[in-house]
Amino acid sequence: MRKRFRAPPEKKGLSLARDRRPSYGESNKGARKTVPRKKRLANRQRRRADAKLRQIREKGACPEIVESKVRSQDLLSHKRRWRKCPDARLLAFIARQNARRAERGGRKARKADRLCGADETVF
Repeated sequence: MRKRFRAPPEKKGLSLARDRRPSYGESNKGARKTVPRKKRLANRQRRRADAKLRQIREKGACPEIVESKVRSQDLLSHKRRWRKCPDARLLAFIARQNARRAERGGRKARKADRLCGADETVF
């Protein structure tokens, strides 16, 4: 079966729809180290909380105290849980970048203003 021929603009559109960019200020290669680190830290916090509860039970504390500690740890562990979120779509990223560039006027417009003396104040 032959591969379907696609025109360059069609290929570009498909690529823009498929590709993603980090939207939280990280380098595009950083996620391969950050994601496992975040998972490790979340699991370590959970293990430490479990160990602390185990110590409380072994000391022979009152069952009501142990139960209240378990509930509070469950609530805290829910807040500390880390989830991976998808990056921004490349098409949306480029649109936002172009909008910001148009809002600022762009580098060339600022340079032209500076050369013409538009920023200077006259006394």
